[in-house]
Amino acid sequence: RLGFHLDEEAFPGDEPSPGLRSVHAENAEGDGHEFRALALQGFLVSYSLIKFIWARARDDGVAATLFEYLGVMTTVAIRAEVLVIGGGNVEIAPDGCSVTKGPIADYLHELSDRMGHCVWMVQRSGTWGVDLRDTGTSRLEGRIDPEKVTVVPIEGTFRGTFQNWFHFIRYALQRPYAVFFIAAFVTMTPLQPFMKFFFRRSATYLAGDYELMVEQPSSPRWPGWKVLSRYCWESAMRHADFVIARGSYLAKIARRSNARVIETLPMGHMLGAETCESRELAPDQERHVLYIGLLINSKGMSDLLKAIRLISDRRPEPKIILDVLGDGADRPGMEAQCSELGIESQIHFHGWIDSAEQMTGYFSTAHALVMPSSTHPEGVPRSIDEALVRHIPVIATRIAGVPDEFEGGEVLLVDRSAPEQMADGIEAVLFDPAIRIQYIEGAARRRDRWEGFGSAAEQHAAYLFGESPRPAQFPPPRLD
Repeated sequence: RLGFHLDEEAFPGDEPSPGLRSVHAENAEGDGHEFRALALQGFLVSYSLIKFIWARARDDGVAATLFEYLGVMTTVAIRAEVLVIGGGNVEIAPDGCSVTKGPIADYLHELSDRMGHCVWMVQRSGTWGVDLRDTGTSRLEGRIDPEKVTVVPIEGTFRGTFQNWFHFIRYALQRPYAVFFIAAFVTMTPLQPFMKFFFRRSATYLAGDYELMVEQPSSPRWPGWKVLSRYCWESAMRHADFVIARGSYLAKIARRSNARVIETLPMGHMLGAETCESRELAPDQERHVLYIGLLINSKGMSDLLKAIRLISDRRPEPKIILDVLGDGADRPGMEAQCSELGIESQIHFHGWIDSAEQMTGYFSTAHALVMPSSTHPEGVPRSIDEALVRHIPVIATRIAGVPDEFEGGEVLLVDRSAPEQMADGIEAVLFDPAIRIQYIEGAARRRDRWEGFGSAAEQHAAYLFGESPRPAQFPPPRLD
């Protein structure tokens, strides 16, 4: 069994579309184009591995190199029931434990509880991936339980790419279930056709602003990178049994490459959060606005600070406080901008907050949350749903998947890079009782949409097992 067909057996009661039936037929008949593509990529993998091992042999000696790679391939690895590639970064805590963001750790642990031991291939570099063993501090509280999750570092160097392949093949030979986060797929592209043979069932997870990530890569690349990255990501979706999309905007993109798409719940267990019923605010009550995210210019913080200044000019009293949860390279410039605007006493920078208890405290005092991104590659930011499930009104810019996801009036949308519009929106939510109630009720509708599902891990595990997730009437996924 190739583990490829996604028909009534995989999704009970769901009739495959004609397009999907044609895919089944082509693969069942051994379509020539598919075979040629598979053979070509198999050749490229073999050639690349031989070339790499030969280079290592010249440097380290033939015998040492052969023993090293034979050892990697033949050593009995920890049994992987589910293989997760990408999905974040990890830090090394002072005690040597791997830590990541709390919602990611919760997702991996629950996936392990539901499916068996999880192997997580993940980068230890980037925004969060630093080694803090010598600092005595740790910024994140999502500790990875090694009894449930084995962390396998993904190397970012050219030589490391081949090491990643060896690790991938090593665990894939155990025929686990697999979840691939799409940004981690570029260097794995030559191995993608073999997903059909390796895994019992596999899913590709699509999040972020797909088009912006393709058009504006995070690091300088050589000419043609956009074409290659788009091909790699579309190939990742095409070869998966189904695609997990974060929001309806990304679901539409995913359906270009795969007929089977589910719209996923946000990660974590947000539905356990208590609602903040701050419907009516006293005329003289201090207003608290919340921002959660990276402090980099593309996140639109400059526009938000200007908006706070505009509102303060219109309404000197009551005071508006902006609580900023996050950190980043541009924080010093933002602090300087606060001084220039004369609002430094109203802007409180708290740094990264990963403690669930502390986060609950900030949400409990917030009267609105603002997502001001201007050019950052967003999908559907989790912070929006974190606020909405607590019935906190949200003001967000029309960027990436946000307008498509909240087209029912759950969020007050404003144009990006428009501080005046942002100020009008924030002021309306904080000072106009009718507008405030309107968006609190919109937030309640959003929470109702997610009710009945405990978590994203429950949803994903059900589809990987080929079961029908509960409840049957759950709006996403739309499998068409």
